[in-house]
Amino acid sequence: MTTDRRTGWTIAALVVANLAAAHLAVMGAAGPARAEGMPKLSGPQDPGGAANLPTVREFEELCRSTNAVLRATCGRYVNATIDVHTSIGERYGAFRVICPSRPLNDEQARRVFLSWYDRHVGAAERPLAPTVVEALAERYPCAKYLK
Repeated sequence: MTTDRRTGWTIAALVVANLAAAHLAVMGAAGPARAEGMPKLSGPQDPGGAANLPTVREFEELCRSTNAVLRATCGRYVNATIDVHTSIGERYGAFRVICPSRPLNDEQARRVFLSWYDRHVGAAERPLAPTVVEALAERYPCAKYLK
């Protein structure tokens, strides 16, 4: 299992922690939203916290894992990114950039990310969350589905 060299956390744990933080932010959770021992996550109150975020390369390793649970975690993260983006758009009237024509299962979501990564290997050290949004927006641009 891949471990983050900066924090000692497994990449799967970091991905899940970041996803949980994203969901809490979308739902408007107040106060510190992290459990005892959880790495500090980047956010408005912590602009320098990006060092704890997984990179695209680390996520790609998780997505290509031989472990079915880790592969499913990858697909769930990608799907959750779509869900969070859609929720923000619906709740706040924000402009959407990701518009899949149909729901994706976790395996399809995982493959969308890996396909994008294979064409953008130079993005390996970028932060995960905005890069997943970019990958999804490239594959499912809203102009194609929303007019």
